[in-house]
Amino acid sequence: MRNDTSTLRLALMPALALLLAACGGEQPPPPAVFNEAALPVPADPILALGQGVYRSDCATCHDRGKKGAPRAGNAGDWTPRLGRGLDTLITHATQGYLGPAGDEMPARGGNEDLSDEQVAAAVRYIASLIH
Repeated sequence: MRNDTSTLRLALMPALALLLAACGGEQPPPPAVFNEAALPVPADPILALGQGVYRSDCATCHDRGKKGAPRAGNAGDWTPRLGRGLDTLITHATQGYLGPAGDEMPARGGNEDLSDEQVAAAVRYIASLIH
């Protein structure tokens, strides 16, 4: 007859084998981070204006998805929003918007000195990163 230590050892062996197997596998690489700052200045003057506004006023939230902000260059974040139309997105960016998940777009990205033209150019630029 086995002693209690042998029985316990036999009972724990499958669990230990599973634990070790899980630790030894290859970890998937982290998702690639979209590097908007590495992009050249667009030839289109409206998109070039938008890029400048994006970099100075929008990137803080939209580069990393801060507070639920859709991330620049991320089609999964932007496709549903773009489906509502560019004019709607420009209105949300200009006037501010509180989304159903509690995500907030402050009016003019929190910079009341931005003109309507600058805000619209920034939205058009962000949208161009998806197409």
